[in-house]
Amino acid sequence: MGSGIALQIAVQHPNLVRKLVLASVAYNTDGLHPGLLQGLEGLQPEHLAGSPFQEEYAGTAPNPEDWSTLIATVKQLNRNVRRMIEEFLG
Repeated sequence: MGSGIALQIAVQHPNLVRKLVLASVAYNTDGLHPGLLQGLEGLQPEHLAGSPFQEEYAGTAPNPEDWSTLIATVKQLNRNVRRMIEEFLG
């Protein structure tokens, strides 16, 4: 997610970013499995209950009870990244 956030900042605020090095960020959605981004819209916190992702979050987050907030934030980030990619590429 960090590369996506950095790219979003660079696109929206180019005056703040002189150079940008990204790793593991998609610049378009061509390589994604069909329907992946749409499928993320239906993601609910309980779908990941007991997953390594949820267990790691529960063990390291300062507020583990905010799990559902994290999932909502990830979904919003995915929406924003997709929109940003589409705007950036025209």
